[in-house]
Amino acid sequence: MTTGGYHRGVPGRNRDAGEAGFALIETIASAILLIVVALAVLSSLDAATKTAGANKGRTVAAALAEQDQERMRGMAITQLSNFHGQQTITVSGADYTVDSRADWINDSAGTTQSCSAANAQADYIRITSTVTSGIVGQATKPVVVQGLVSVPVGSFGTDQGTLTIKVLDRANQPVRNMGVTVSGPRSLNDLTNDLGCAVFGFIPVGSYTAQVNTPGWVDTTGQQLSTQDATVSAGTVTTKPMTYDRAASIHATFVDSSNAPVPTAGATKLRLTNGAVVTGFPDTDIAAGQSTAAKTGLFPFTAAYYVYPGSCDKANPAMYSDPVANKVLDPAEDWSPQLRLPTIQVTVRDAGAPVANATVKIRGTAAAGCTGDQVLNATTSASGVASVPMPYGTYDVCAASGGKSGQATSPVANTTALGGPPATVDIAAAGPSC
Repeated sequence: MTTGGYHRGVPGRNRDAGEAGFALIETIASAILLIVVALAVLSSLDAATKTAGANKGRTVAAALAEQDQERMRGMAITQLSNFHGQQTITVSGADYTVDSRADWINDSAGTTQSCSAANAQADYIRITSTVTSGIVGQATKPVVVQGLVSVPVGSFGTDQGTLTIKVLDRANQPVRNMGVTVSGPRSLNDLTNDLGCAVFGFIPVGSYTAQVNTPGWVDTTGQQLSTQDATVSAGTVTTKPMTYDRAASIHATFVDSSNAPVPTAGATKLRLTNGAVVTGFPDTDIAAGQSTAAKTGLFPFTAAYYVYPGSCDKANPAMYSDPVANKVLDPAEDWSPQLRLPTIQVTVRDAGAPVANATVKIRGTAAAGCTGDQVLNATTSASGVASVPMPYGTYDVCAASGGKSGQATSPVANTTALGGPPATVDIAAAGPSC
């Protein structure tokens, strides 16, 4: 009996421990549920606060835009013409940027003054107020309010006209928000609109010069400062296009047959052509010992640029059945081609024996049209050989040593042979002077 009583007591104690563990699990589960519910409530409150802040910001922005519209309506027509300004207004500790703009529009089209029309003047001025802040225009869209201002009869004189400058990129697409300055009887500046137009309405007739000058941009001649002359006539619109785009660049590396960088043996040039659009560009000088060369400020034509080392057209690898590095450059692209420099191998002999430390002079030949270019002095090794990396071409090779000299001609052609056949110069006491 005692033994049976003992066994009955053990299960009773095990059931109490299991019930206690289950209560602990219920407590933990309840705590987790409470945390989840609390986080959901806090998230909802945070979202509501953000929404309320955004709505308040847009309300303030809308009020500022309306105030700016009234301000522009109160301006004189002559002052409102070509007007564009920006101001920062602080409300309840938050900064709001108010951008004000006046654009001439046509009554018949109801759109911004065209850049292609060159007949009648615009009819109305459209005033636009755009307001942004740390929230408005960032987390939400900017507030934009527009209105029309009619031009009273007689507001402008009969000796006034309109000058329109249209800025286009390489694909003849409008360039927006580009600064344009005109100088002449009156000096003005403005930003191009969505059509790429800067419209200077009702300005005194006469000769004007328009210019764009934005760092990192160039015209088709590679100039950052691009100008355009125009004459404004009474009662008409004078339209002038300007082509302008982000500048591209080339950073070339000279390599040998294994594509390893190799320095130029003598002063040379980097040639750049774009035959489909521009016949040529000024050569870039490359000092002896340089393995790279750069060409910057390039207009990104839709035709390819061709680039190779050398100082005349006969250095073009295409003349020696070798491809020329070429590429259509995108706006702001930096192209890094590898340009091969073939090697002239010169062996100097005296009575059939190799001559060490002989002086070798290499010069472009008259037949190749490169007379006087690519002059280079080199020295032979102990085996009487001088290997010199040079641009493609045909060269006169002259060697001298110990009062003796000799001359030969070597073509630098066909990269498969890495410079073509070597030149061998036999020197003699009666040889030609180098």
